Amino acid sequence: MLARVGAVLAQIDDKTIQVSGHTDNLPLGDKLTAQFPTNWELSAARAVTVVRFLTEKANVPPQRLVASGYGEWSPLASNRSASGRARNRRIEILLTPALAPKPMARGKLAEVVDAHAGRKAKAKK
Repeated sequence: MLARVGAVLAQIDDKTIQVSGHTDNLPLGDKLTAQFPTNWELSAARAVTVVRFLTEKANVPPQRLVASGYGEWSPLASNRSASGRARNRRIEILLTPALAPKPMARGKLAEVVDAHAGRKAKAKK
């Protein structure tokens, strides 16, 4: 499924792609605690794993990706049941408008600067 999503994301060039990791609120077992001291580290690692997959396998440009970890602090469901905890262990992918301008060829940049200067000169008259 992630490969299919990645193929679509690789074609979108005007968005920033935020991958957010989430967990349930159960304390981590001894095995996991050695690698992830808290659910926050686990959720961030979950997001980074997806970001790496998207860049390495789906060819999504890495400069468009952001990984974030929410830990247990943004649940979708109650953590009182196994099914609720399963829903809370997830990643979310959020697309937002890219804030950085797209790169522009030097010739095109010169045209834009000249046009802007021309408009300013006309406005002063």
